[in-house]
Amino acid sequence: SDPDSVGFAAVDSGRAMEAGLRFRSIQETVKDTMGWMKQRDDEGLAAGLTREREAELLDRWRAQKA
Repeated sequence: SDPDSVGFAAVDSGRAMEAGLRFRSIQETVKDTMGWMKQRDDEGLAAGLTREREAELLDRWRAQKA
């Protein structure tokens, strides 16, 4: 269990749901997030590795296993 999220799922959302909170499907969330990202003027959020860096790390990892 992640110590940073202890108790997260134990929060009672009943009052918020009574006040109108609704949960969206993951498909709707992803669709809306992608739409929001495409409307941004900047280059958007960046994460991950370049193909070159990924290849370099995989080569090093494979070399260690050999």
